[in-house]
Amino acid sequence: MAKGFRSRFFSEYAANILPKIQKYEDERKSKYGILMIIEIILVVFSLFVMFILISMFSGSPFVSYVSDTGLMGFLFVILSPLLIIVSLIFIFWLPRLFDKNFKTKLKEACIFDFLPIFGDIRWFNKYLPEPLEIDIGLSELYSFVNCKFEDAFTGVYNNVQYTAAETLLTTYVHTKNGRREVEVFRGIILDFPFNKDIKAHTIIEPKLPGTVESATNILIIIAAVVLVALIIFVPGFWHSLWTSEDGMEVLFGTVGVFISAVAAIIGSKKFKKVKLEDVVFDKDYSVKSKDQVEARYLITPSFMERFKKLGKAYKSKQIKCALFEEHLMFAISTPKDLFEVGSIYHPLSDTRQIEVFYNEISAIFDIIDEFKLNEKIGL
Repeated sequence: MAKGFRSRFFSEYAANILPKIQKYEDERKSKYGILMIIEIILVVFSLFVMFILISMFSGSPFVSYVSDTGLMGFLFVILSPLLIIVSLIFIFWLPRLFDKNFKTKLKEACIFDFLPIFGDIRWFNKYLPEPLEIDIGLSELYSFVNCKFEDAFTGVYNNVQYTAAETLLTTYVHTKNGRREVEVFRGIILDFPFNKDIKAHTIIEPKLPGTVESATNILIIIAAVVLVALIIFVPGFWHSLWTSEDGMEVLFGTVGVFISAVAAIIGSKKFKKVKLEDVVFDKDYSVKSKDQVEARYLITPSFMERFKKLGKAYKSKQIKCALFEEHLMFAISTPKDLFEVGSIYHPLSDTRQIEVFYNEISAIFDIIDEFKLNEKIGL
């Protein structure tokens, strides 16, 4: 971003926004105190149950007490592991729940005080009026069924429109008992209009070892062929597979993976691998395109250099990129919550969280500047 913007942002924050945020400091302390009390109770309870359970099998005086209680002692032995597991689940789950609820409340109360500092920018909590979900599907970066947004932003910077959204993509896998939802992608999607004409479709993604990828496809197909052969030619194999406890789940899983592998192989035929001059970039990333000449024109040495720097802002090495239909789209995988303005674990006067928030927003603008997206260049 332009020089001096950072100092202006934090000056505006200290003068006009921090006093509003500070109103929530007492609530933060209260919730943090309640959380700590609950955590201590759960830890003490878990240790107490474990102590009694260990004592029952170590010849301590507790053994005679439990023996005298008869059925109650027996039930305790049965239920105590379950009680410990449930307690541990709450011990690890409650801090995240308390923090998430407080972050959401604080953000909803203060986000609109932050945004005007960044210029023309709008925030949408869990939806987008723009057709970003459609664009993600057209990008062919991921195959998914469901798309959920959180903390989505749209705006204009240097005459360039942009969309940024925390995104969760999921799909379904079939099992013996039906189907279950699995995560495909979690992170941030960044979408910009590209400054060069795009006629084909190009994708950049982290590279897997080439031999591993191809060998995996071959092994999947071989395993599926062997399974089909066993079903057809071995008498009673189908019946044993059907009646066994895990047989049908193995079958459905194998068939599903087989279909996915075949679909991926067929789909990959539309794209051709692009060999680039940058040896380091070519080692770390796989580039495939429907037009190799255009791909080399679009992915210039400066583009590759900027792409390699992109993950630093969001602390991620798992970055995909698609250039298609006048779009430049990045998918940056990260499990952490983004665009937070405070936390239950730190005083609201602590500027560390605001520092992170500023860096995450300004990184969007840095992409526009770094990739010079405001300079229209024809093909």
